[in-house]
Amino acid sequence: MPEPIVRRELEARGRVQRVGYRDFVEEAARTLGVRGTVANDDRDERLVRIVAQGSAGTLEEFVRAISGRHGFADAEVRLVKEGEADAALVEFVKLRGPEGKEMLERADQSVLLLGRISETGVETLGVGKETLAETRKVGEKVDRLGVEVRGVGAEVRDGNRRLEKSLDRMHADMSARFDRVDRSYGSIGKTLLRIDKNLEKLTKALLLLAKEAHRAAVSTRGAPPRRTRGKKGRRT
Repeated sequence: MPEPIVRRELEARGRVQRVGYRDFVEEAARTLGVRGTVANDDRDERLVRIVAQGSAGTLEEFVRAISGRHGFADAEVRLVKEGEADAALVEFVKLRGPEGKEMLERADQSVLLLGRISETGVETLGVGKETLAETRKVGEKVDRLGVEVRGVGAEVRDGNRRLEKSLDRMHADMSARFDRVDRSYGSIGKTLLRIDKNLEKLTKALLLLAKEAHRAAVSTRGAPPRRTRGKKGRRT
């Protein structure tokens, strides 16, 4: 079952006139679906009168929304009177006062806005200066880092050049050593070749000598035994 609609008369006291408070109340009421009116008090510049109509829960939320500080306004809202709903209230309306006062109020709001813009501009300028200073510091750090990086790069390049020279010297030294080893092995190889040839000659000579000895032995075994005379003239 929906909550019953009630009508409440409220007053907002504080810095509420010529600061855009009525516009703020109107916007809050339309957002929450509250019906009623809001108007400046002609006799008291620190007072704004509000008629609000809606469910009890919605009106409590509405009062919380328009209380306290909002922009240039600072309002303390309290209940003045509560009654039955008025069927004639179908929307929320900002009631205007005399045209002269409304013009003065708009002028006052413009001055406040210009002051706020100026303050914001000064703050922004200050932030801009701080940001510029920080940016310069970062730039200086980057420059220093670049110098360090370039220094490291130079050291790396120098190290590479030194390493290349060392490798070149190592390669040349190893090549020279291998050349010496090759020459040494070549000399040894030639000596071994001469020894091998001499051994071959010696082997051939030994084979010939062995053949001659074999033929001599064979011829000696095939000849008849020779007879010789003894001392007394007998054959033996």
